[in-house]
Amino acid sequence: MNAARKWLMVWIALLLCPHICKSQDVQIDKVADEHGGYFMKWDTVQERLIAYRSATDAAASAALLYGGDGHSLPVYPLRDIAGSAVFNVFNAAATPEGGIVLGGFVEYGPPPRSHLDVKSVLLTYGPAGNLEKVWNVAPYDFDLLAVDGQGNVYAIGDADLEEPYFLLVKYSPEGKVVRQFLSTSLFPLGDHILSPGGGNKGVNQMFIQDNTLFVWFARTAELLRLSLSGELLSRVSLAHSLSELAAASGNDRIIMRSLAADDAGQMIAQVAVWNTQSAAKAGYTGKSLLVRLSPDGSSATPLPIVGDRTQFLGKSSAGRLVFYEPISRTLKQY
Repeated sequence: MNAARKWLMVWIALLLCPHICKSQDVQIDKVADEHGGYFMKWDTVQERLIAYRSATDAAASAALLYGGDGHSLPVYPLRDIAGSAVFNVFNAAATPEGGIVLGGFVEYGPPPRSHLDVKSVLLTYGPAGNLEKVWNVAPYDFDLLAVDGQGNVYAIGDADLEEPYFLLVKYSPEGKVVRQFLSTSLFPLGDHILSPGGGNKGVNQMFIQDNTLFVWFARTAELLRLSLSGELLSRVSLAHSLSELAAASGNDRIIMRSLAADDAGQMIAQVAVWNTQSAAKAGYTGKSLLVRLSPDGSSATPLPIVGDRTQFLGKSSAGRLVFYEPISRTLKQY
């Protein structure tokens, strides 16, 4: 069966799913406590749900790593790092051993703090929730993380370095630099490609799927595909097709919420669209759409599969689309 026909059959089945398909549901044990809520992420390599947040209290977990039964493993950096007062978590990824890697800033001592009291780190936790390693990653401040099937850590962020420099660093499981790639010289904006820029453009994203590293730059609406050795395989702008999608529904603003890739090279995305003038009057925050994006970025087609109450997280290795429903605290796969 060729890729185009396979893709068509998959989407016909998905369009019928609200009527004839049963989702694979997993009840999540908790997603919030007295310390606040979490950001949710689906790890596409290890197929694990992750919740993460910044912590200012040693009693507050900075991340939860969920098992297949919906029960979570909490980790507590402020308990584990002597003298720490705040841990600002930017991103997280699961490891092949059943643990988790966190990236962010550790702040030491009472305020006011100087730059000497703040360290940029990666933290590696084992499957029992024990802190195994603290990696000092200065001069980098990493925003996004991904871990491949061999445990190599991919981290992207800006650095206190003179341009041009590499935005993406690949570390071995032991924390040694394997390779650096994605030079700031590839972008007219330099390292400002990582900043959100003016207006609401969404957030940058990075994930590994089918041994390919995907990087989404929200500011320029560009999607990059790289090999795990750092070779740039493709670079596609989705700005035009996304703008056309928004305009077709009478809206003038669109942002990317989440992305996944399918076996035929197409992309699946959840976007939010809204009209800025109507939103200002009604306090409207946007309508959520699931869309199919062509590999060359020329088209974005809405797919009436999911409403505003669910968050699209990604795709499973079995080809199922993964959603999180906050109200019922349920992870769903179709």
